[in-house]
Amino acid sequence: MSKRRMRFVTWCKKDVNDERKINYTLKTYDGKVMKFTSDEPQPNSMLRRLQDAWIEKIELVNNEWFATLYEE
Repeated sequence: MSKRRMRFVTWCKKDVNDERKINYTLKTYDGKVMKFTSDEPQPNSMLRRLQDAWIEKIELVNNEWFATLYEE
């Protein structure tokens, strides 16, 4: 049985009031790896890319989220 994938926006909708910091690792469609946090301002285009990205792994560590996302 294959594991079901989830987009990041779907995960975010599960608790819209969660204000904990998110540490992002985004693996882009062209093979680049970008790292940043939710404390850093991002352009709307990047926020849209995050919403559309698939979750590879997400963990809660010391009350901060660590999300590894990827684009197809």
